[in-house]
Formats: sequence, structure tokens, C-alpha cells
Amino acid sequence: MARLRQVQATTEDARSRFGDDSDERNPLFFHRELLIVPDHSRREISLAIADEEFPFGAEYLASTTFREINFGEQAVVGASHAIAGKALKVKGFELCRSCGKVQRGLAKASNHTWGCRYRDKPDDAQLRQLLFMYREFNSEALRFLLPGANFWDEAGQPSFIGALHLGLRQRFGGKVDHLQSALGEEPQPGSQQRKTFLYLFDSVPGGTGYVRQLIEAGGKDLRAVFEQSLQHLQACRCSDGCYRCIFMYRQRFDRERTSKRRAIEQLQTILSRWEELQPSERSLSEVVINTRAESELELRFIEKLRVGKGAPPGVAVTLREDFIKGNKGYLLTFNSGSSMVSWKVEQQVPIGEAEGVGAFSRADFLLTPTAGGKPIAVYTDGWEYHRGRLATDAEQRMALQRSCRYLFWALSWDDVVEAPPTAQAPLEPNGLAVGMMPDFASKNRENYLERWWPKSFLDDLSQRPVPTPREVQLANSLQLLMAYLANPSGALWQGLAQMFCLAQRPPMPPVQIDDPSLMAPREALNLNSHVEEWTQGGESPRVGQHLAPVPGLQILNLVDLALHKTDRLHPCASFRAIHFEPDRSSSERQQQLAWREWLRQGNLFQFLPHLLISTPGWGGSEQPAAVDPPQVWVEAEPAKAAPEGPGAPETAVAASQQAWQALSRFAPADVQPLLQALEAAWQGTDRPLPEQAFELEGPKGDVIAQAELAWPDQRLALVSEPVDAEAFTAAGWRCWSVEDPPAATAAALMEALPPS
Repeated sequence: MARLRQVQATTEDARSRFGDDSDERNPLFFHRELLIVPDHSRREISLAIADEEFPFGAEYLASTTFREINFGEQAVVGASHAIAGKALKVKGFELCRSCGKVQRGLAKASNHTWGCRYRDKPDDAQLRQLLFMYREFNSEALRFLLPGANFWDEAGQPSFIGALHLGLRQRFGGKVDHLQSALGEEPQPGSQQRKTFLYLFDSVPGGTGYVRQLIEAGGKDLRAVFEQSLQHLQACRCSDGCYRCIFMYRQRFDRERTSKRRAIEQLQTILSRWEELQPSERSLSEVVINTRAESELELRFIEKLRVGKGAPPGVAVTLREDFIKGNKGYLLTFNSGSSMVSWKVEQQVPIGEAEGVGAFSRADFLLTPTAGGKPIAVYTDGWEYHRGRLATDAEQRMALQRSCRYLFWALSWDDVVEAPPTAQAPLEPNGLAVGMMPDFASKNRENYLERWWPKSFLDDLSQRPVPTPREVQLANSLQLLMAYLANPSGALWQGLAQMFCLAQRPPMPPVQIDDPSLMAPREALNLNSHVEEWTQGGESPRVGQHLAPVPGLQILNLVDLALHKTDRLHPCASFRAIHFEPDRSSSERQQQLAWREWLRQGNLFQFLPHLLISTPGWGGSEQPAAVDPPQVWVEAEPAKAAPEGPGAPETAVAASQQAWQALSRFAPADVQPLLQALEAAWQGTDRPLPEQAFELEGPKGDVIAQAELAWPDQRLALVSEPVDAEAFTAAGWRCWSVEDPPAATAAALMEALPPS
């Protein structure tokens, strides 16, 4: 890097001028990052609230270095560098080693100064590549540690910053543009996560004393800043922000995300607990916070959904804000060109006995398919918090699996934030890469594909993205989730789980399940009763393998070879127990990686009825039996289909009821009467269920209309707005309005949708 000390113009005066003969401009945009380096030895005053659930504090630093680095012109391609915890693609500057002028385009004389020895022979110039330029200054700063996602989400940050600067203007009664704000990060001790601070600093080198004044006398002036900002916001007659109150010119690019109502809520939250703000001997850097880390991981997950991180190739992902039952949510759509799948995304959803689940949990996100099907409870887990509640996590997720009403998906910080694994940088450890049969490891896997994905099944999936076993083997949990969201076929995913169980059976000679090498882990993990329930006393060739990919992680993989035959495919063909017990002799990072693989194994193999996820405190002796009756998600060819079993009709009825409940959960009030009429009319038939919030796309891929309910294959739609009805009708659809009588609409739809 080169420190910028002087800027000199070398363009001729006549050529530097421009007139009004043309409005065309060619602006250049550069990638700049402000890095903040606090001098902890100059910490003088710290105020904090001693509450892990409300980690608010302010700290005065007499000296902090502010270093702004220019990484060159913005570009899609470039070398990737890890800078302050961010992976940035940068080009840098290319300079002549003789005159120091920045090179632009092809070699030419104008890329050099008049006195440069390479001006007459630019092709011979010696260049310095990938050079970054920076400037820096030291000044006083006040940094804030802010509580909860309400302050840090996409609307929270600009709203709080706007409210802070409004209060400064009110308090000091004039222009205080020299007081600026910026976000700075630093590593959190013993963690991969980074702690984020909001810095309020004086842009005048050395400072002018304004910042220190705010925090002296127990933060008296700082409190006045918040109080006066709150008073001004409440007195302003605008709806949700204007330039008379919270908007600032230098934050104009964040104006759409800045909310007066959010700022009022934030200020009221802080002021209501101001009396708890006390002087602290500890620096805010020493405060270890779990709530902030969990909230940040949730925010990053939403951002990764927005950009489609980990989505299958060729699948376009869109995420737009929506309201679900009056609460903020999202509509997530996967479009492969030939098929489209949409999901409603809710945040912080409680799931317990009222939903048919034996153990209560609060899902960070609940993703529900608009076309009906099992919702997915997504948990974004940080190791620092969850390593102390492994048994609780295992119990909650097994309760979801046993309920037959939900799927679960656990994501770690690495899954969401870090770069996805590749063949060159594979996932480590990988429990799907050990103990594999040689024929699975080869490129020829037809025996497994044909066994669990019959041709008729594959034909039905030909229009949807289908992950290959190799892709699944290498993928992390986020990639697996995105693949499932793009193609939520229970048959496909149970088939994948069965394939891996079959591929991890023992090599020749086979090891029977009562072999001492398998009895030892069965007894140690209290699995004997579960294995006996799986075998049900029948005579069948059953073999298995005990795998230990890394210290602390054990996998007991058992297969019934008879039920894996193509003429007897059955969901009970495999039994898998996945046990994690942190190995104290391993490093903290090794334990965390083993835990991440434990989560991934649970995500993939939850489609097996005979699955156990265990850990100390929630082992085989504490867990109930397998899913009963086992749901036949994968069937053989029709002529060879296995009998469904005594519980199958009840299971089908339960699945139908669950699908209607999911539709009702997200439907607005004016659609509820029609849904009730449709559910009554649909009973005992196999008519298709509708998709919710269906978007009709125009020829350019833009959304031109939306239906409350839709049957895309039959081109039928229920709409709430006349303009939507016109668009659907023009596209060749039949439409009904939510204002039509529900009974008449249901009867018309029954006639238009004959049972198959």
C-alpha cells in the first residue's frame, strides 16, 4: 500500500475544461473501505448496561486511527483478498515505476508524465501492479455497542445513525458536520465472529472536544442528545421520515431504508433503561455477546437468500419483502426456467404442542411452500451459544422430525458466512466421504441412482434441478438447503439419504449388525432398543458400519439389504444414528468443525424414518421410537410397489390436513371463506392444491400480476384486484375474484379441476 500524501494534476489546463455542449459524462467509481483501528491504551471512559440480553454501552477513546483505503475501480472480477473479515474482489492500481502515474487502458504516452523516461516508449514501461492507496488520520471517538437485531438490520442501522445525528444538531444548536459516524468491526475473542461497533468520531484530526463532552458526567449530554432527537421525531408531522427530521443528505443512499418510526422505537428502548447505564472498568471489547452474534447470523442469512448464495446452477433466486399475518416476512422464489417454487418466510416462529410437536422451540425462520407441503424450521446456530445446549437442540430437532409435520435445517456461521466448499477446498470433516463403497466413489453410480430414483420418478423431475450424489457429498448445509428449496421433493431427498446409507455399508466381507464391532457402539449409545424396533424381529440380511470421521463424532450406519432391492424399496431400509460429544483433547476449532458436520448429517438424513441425532443428555435412552408409521416417500416402479402398510391412509389424511392448514396460515382474511369451502369440497378427492401468492411474469421476466391462489398447470387463478384479473385473462387464464360467493367459486373450481 502507498500512503497518499500529495495529489498533483498533470492534465493540460485546456483539456481539463468541459463545456455544456454535451450532457454525457463517464464517471468512475472506486472501491473504498474505511478501516478503524482503536487505540485501547487511550480508553478513558466506558459506560455499559450489565445485561447479556441487552448489551448496550458507550466508550470514549482519546485516539483512534481512521484509515481509508482505495482499492481501485469497482469491478466484477479481480483478485480476492480477505480484508477486515470481508472477502473483497479488487483490482488495485497499476502505476509506472518511473513517474508514478496511474495506468489506464493500453500502453500509451498519456499514461506517463512529460518527464517520464517511458513516455516515448510506453511499451517498455516497468509497472507496479495491485497497489492500494490509503490516507489516515487520528482523532477522538465515541463507540457504541448496540443491542439486538432491531438496531442492526437493514432498516435499523441507518435509522439509528440518522436519529443520532439529528440529536447532535439539536443539542449543539448548529452545524456539526465534523462529527461523522462509521461502522467498525473487530474479532470476538475465541470466536470466528466479529463484533460490530458504531463509531462517532471527529473528522478534525486530534478532535475538537465535542465527542468527549458527550460522555462526561455519566453521559449526561449523550442522554440529552437522545432525548432531544426523540422529541423532534415525535413532533414532526411526517409519516415515516423527511429532511426536516431524520433524513440527511450524506445518507441519501440509505433514505429508502431509514425509518422515523424505527428510530423512535430504538430511542425509547435505550432511554427506558438509561438508569442502568453505569461506569465500567471493562472495555466494550471484552464483552462477549451471544444475542448480537445470533442476530447478525440471522441478518446475514437473509442477505445470502437475497443474493442466492449456494443455489443450484441455473436457478434464479428472488427475495422480496411481504407481510404474513400482519408481520414482516418475505416471499422467496426459485426459478429454474422450467419450474418455479415459492416459499413464505417468517421470522422467530414458536413451534410446540399446539403445532403437534413434542418439544417447544422458536425457529429463527419458518419457510413454508406456497404450493403446500412441509414447512422447514431453520435454525441459525452460533457455536459460542449452542455448544452449551447441544442436548436441547437435539431434542427439539428430533421432535420436529418425529412429528411428521415439519422439516428442520440447522446452519452454522461457517455455512452462512464463509465461502462454500469446492473440490479444491473441500468440506472438512466430511462424514459422507468416509467408509464409502468403491463403486460409489467411482464416476459410475447408476446402481444407486436406478435403485432409489426409478426412471418414472426421474422423468417427473426432468424439469427441476436434481442434485447429483457427488454434489450432495461435497455441499455444506446452506447449499443443501438451497437445493431442497429449489426442488422440495420428499422422494428425491429420502432417496439421496438411502443412497448414502447403502454406499456406506461395510465392504466385503459384510459385517452383521450383531457383530461385536457394532454391538459396542450400540450399547455405548443406548441404541439396542431402537435397532430392535427397526429390525422388528424379521429375518433379513442386515449389515452395518461404525464410522468416526473425527474425534467426537460417531455415525452408526445400518442397512437392510432386502429392503434396498429394487422390487422392495421401503423407507425402513436404513437406520442411522449420529452422535456428537465434544472431544476435550481437540482444539476449539476442531470441536466446532465436528459440530458443524453433526448438524449437516442431521439435515440430510432427517428424511429417514429411522434416524437418531444424539449427544450427552439426549441419547438413545431418552428418545422415542422412529416415525410410525414410516411414511413411504419413495416407491418402486408401479408394478413393483411395496405395500403401504396399515397406517398409510391415516398418514395421507394427516398430510392433507397439514397442507390445508399451511394454506390457511398465510391466506388473508378475505380468502379464508373460500379456503374452507375448497377444503370441504376437496375431501376424498385427489384434486391438486393451489399455490399461494402466485406471480404472473411478463415476456421480460417481470411480475405483471399476482393471484391469491393459483393452479398454474390448469391456468386457474383467484385474484383480489381487477387489474390482476385483466392481466391473467389476457394471458389465457380463467379468473375468479375473492369477492365472489365462496360456495359458487368452489363449485366452479371443482368443475374446472376434475380429479385425476
